[in-house]
Amino acid sequence: MSGVIDNLWPDIQIKPLTPLAILRLQAKLLGERTKGILVAEVREEWDGADRGAVLVVQAPHFNGFEAELLQASYGEPLVYPAKVIAQETEFEAIDPEIDCPFTEYKQASDDVEFTQLVGEVLKSPRVRALLTSLVARSVEATIPAAG
Repeated sequence: MSGVIDNLWPDIQIKPLTPLAILRLQAKLLGERTKGILVAEVREEWDGADRGAVLVVQAPHFNGFEAELLQASYGEPLVYPAKVIAQETEFEAIDPEIDCPFTEYKQASDDVEFTQLVGEVLKSPRVRALLTSLVARSVEATIPAAG
């Protein structure tokens, strides 16, 4: 055996973000991107040693409509690995009586992977269609009816 030993540690960030912080930042950025037409909030959930957060989009000008975009699930005090769970929100918007379970999840071992997974959900055709519809309906609600 040689006298040189390799560094076997993985690349570790010095300033990683928690899933909750990442979702809060995304909620803030949605409001900025849509100039307040749509807003988002993060609702925290607790279940014993498990923590979670739900990212909810809201359309204040469209009767306060809201829809859950995704859920994150992680432990306490260790937040990674974390799960990103996507929900089929368009079915809830069409018919709230439809039982619509979370349909898929992926796991992230750090904040970089978590951010990538959240981005996959937020940039999906389903979420794009939902956001576009909510912006259109919100703008429509601010236009007075001709009469």
